Amino acid sequence: MIVYLVVAVVVLFVVVNFLLALSSKFSPIPYFPTQSTDMGLILKALGLKKADTLYDLGAGDGKIILAAVQDSPCTVKGVEIHPLLIAIMHIRRLLSPQREQIHIIWRSLFRLNISDATVIYLYVGPFFMKQIMDKIRKDRPPHLRRIVSYWYDFQLEKPFEWLPKRRKIQGKNAIHILEK
Repeated sequence: MIVYLVVAVVVLFVVVNFLLALSSKFSPIPYFPTQSTDMGLILKALGLKKADTLYDLGAGDGKIILAAVQDSPCTVKGVEIHPLLIAIMHIRRLLSPQREQIHIIWRSLFRLNISDATVIYLYVGPFFMKQIMDKIRKDRPPHLRRIVSYWYDFQLEKPFEWLPKRRKIQGKNAIHILEK
């Protein structure tokens, strides 16, 4: 009897999270993990320093923020709206020796104050890129020095005059960079 109860709870958990993943309220951007083969190139593109505050907007399972704190003694903030991915990030944070550097934010990235960002990482897909770039342009974090987008270009109607350099690194997927 207890086995049936455990199986029922697991199935219910999977179904609920699947439905949440389909809901535009909880997951407006589909979850696709970053390719491990591109991780080194992404970290190089981020160019993190000790004084940096990295925002991963749409952090998914936290793969980038965990790799970033292992690579650099910076502060990282993973922003995600999907409850299952938030739970995964919290578990991974607890298991990390650098957990004090990791901050997890369960909120829509469009309702977030990013004024302390020095570096922003995006892996969000083309559907929300324009809105995210409009938000960054509007907020214009005063110390922002770099934005890195995995796979998808920035879709800028006009360039950021305060991040004038634009380049691309080709790994398995493209890594787009805007910087000072």
